[in-house]
Amino acid sequence: RRTVGPVGIIAGCDGVNSVVREAISDACSGFSCTKKPLPGNLKVIRFETMPKALEPSAVHAIPGKGGSSAFIEPTARGVCALINWRDRPAGGGEK
Repeated sequence: RRTVGPVGIIAGCDGVNSVVREAISDACSGFSCTKKPLPGNLKVIRFETMPKALEPSAVHAIPGKGGSSAFIEPTARGVCALINWRDRPAGGGEK
């Protein structure tokens, strides 16, 4: 086991279900964190190539309706699309 410190800030920035943050919590009795669900939904989709209607070397932000949107970017292994949306409120109207 290696000891490092003291340090002022420790960050575990590997996502909402962070294994880094869990390891810090297991190792440091004074560490605590709170998870807060964000509104909406997110889906990551990978494509082999950029859709033909979009410039292949550009990053694209595409707004939608009712809180939906897409962020599409070229990567070293193809294209990554982040699609987000919010569930409709009870009654079916848009916010």
